[in-house]
Amino acid sequence: ILRPWARRKEIALMPVLSTVGEPASPPLLAGRSPAVVVFGGAGVRQRAYTSFQPALARTVQTLHANEVWDIGPAVDTPVAVGGVRVRNLGVLPPSEVSLRLADAVAGFVAYPPSFLAKSGIFAAYCAHGLLPVCAWDGEHQERNPPAAGQHYWSAGDEGLGDPQAIASAARDWYAGHSSEHQAGTLRKLLLSGAST
Repeated sequence: ILRPWARRKEIALMPVLSTVGEPASPPLLAGRSPAVVVFGGAGVRQRAYTSFQPALARTVQTLHANEVWDIGPAVDTPVAVGGVRVRNLGVLPPSEVSLRLADAVAGFVAYPPSFLAKSGIFAAYCAHGLLPVCAWDGEHQERNPPAAGQHYWSAGDEGLGDPQAIASAARDWYAGHSSEHQAGTLRKLLLSGAST
């Protein structure tokens, strides 16, 4: 949309980054609490507990989780999903959200896969090295990363594969979105603008 207006000027795409921190070296999944996080705004979390509750239950059971941690503004949550308790943590400061994400084994989001690259929730999951889990009805084939089975697990897919490999690939993918990477892009833009 912008290219015709920009003529020959370079257009820099600034990816969405994690707004709750970017740990330097988050622990491997094997060293984390067996919990699944449902994080974000009220709407996206409410979908997880209504339309996509069966997918959340399947995630909990597949990962042998012992708890679901709900982080964000108050929504109607069930007492349990997939046979495990839903623990309402409410709105937390970013530093506490970061600690929870770095301790959980997976993060669940009910979101269209084609929009994941624009999701701050997905970015936070990737930055913290947990297994991102996406549930959505419809097509799961994306033309560009993130891709199902590689950068996240689609809760509707048969078989999980290697959760650590997916979590690591998601974190590697996120490296191009990190605040450090974006600072380099901004530096380049500012310096090129100063010379013209």
